[in-house]
Amino acid sequence: MRLKFPIGALFSCALVFASNAFAWNGTGHEVVADIAWDNLTPEVKAKVTALLQQHPDYARALMKPTTPAGDERDREAFMVAATWPDLIRSPSFGKSHLLAHSNWHYIDIPYVVGDVKAPENPSMKWDAGKDPENAIQAIRKNAADLRNPALSASDHAVALCWIEHLIGDIHQPLHAVSLYSAQFPDGDRGGNSLTVRVDGPDGRTSNLHSLWDCMLGGYLEIDSVEKIADKVEKAHPRKEFEKELAVTDIDQWALASQDEAKHIVYLDGKVPGVARGNGGDRNASQPAVPPLPADYMEHARALAEHNVALAGYRLADALNNAFGANP
Repeated sequence: MRLKFPIGALFSCALVFASNAFAWNGTGHEVVADIAWDNLTPEVKAKVTALLQQHPDYARALMKPTTPAGDERDREAFMVAATWPDLIRSPSFGKSHLLAHSNWHYIDIPYVVGDVKAPENPSMKWDAGKDPENAIQAIRKNAADLRNPALSASDHAVALCWIEHLIGDIHQPLHAVSLYSAQFPDGDRGGNSLTVRVDGPDGRTSNLHSLWDCMLGGYLEIDSVEKIADKVEKAHPRKEFEKELAVTDIDQWALASQDEAKHIVYLDGKVPGVARGNGGDRNASQPAVPPLPADYMEHARALAEHNVALAGYRLADALNNAFGANP
């Protein structure tokens, strides 16, 4: 099954953000969390719910007061928690804003096309006591924080939000890659510097990264997100991912995403588009932006659905193990 979304809805979302610090929009992250929630054991659901209630922004951001207390409120809080690391980019979050780490959301593994020099692969090893430099190091750091008895419940809740978010992030292919080519000798910042155009009547443009962030649709209310998650989960049941779920090394998760970016996102280095030094100039008049292949969005949506389902199952496994109950 493939979900269909209006092209206009995709672009209304895609033009909102051009920063490499976003992967999947709120809808994408909440879909990952909703699928994970369905695959947590009852005991782990109770533990993560109790922990999130200790979060510094629980009442302000995670809990929807109009939802009666119970499983649905707990599910919603868990879903919104997956978006919290993006929410706190706003200075309005005060002290929580200080916990925002823009470089934690991605890892730029070079994809080199042609005869250009690229930096070495970034280190995926995290040295305890040091601030992580990328998403893989940040997952390791927050997993350690979650296990650290010296930290407060509030700190544990913050680590839980980051784990939810980052496991989703690393399954967005453009958060595991930077293209180096004659067009982008300094890298394309995970597609942020490449403007593309979807083939269609309106011919709207977006930077490639934002297009992928919004692949599951625009920003939606929780009930609409849950419907999308249900459809994705039914189309991609856990049994479909037996081989992938056996891979628990997060380094391999990142490398798999980078490989998907090479072949499906960048079309083996042949994706059409125009370089924009500012990460995506919205003026399509100069120069002209060539359209993506007619079947590009079909393949892209299929991969996006596959990846959010896989991320949801992997997140559930990680939390079931972390809280002492194997799936």
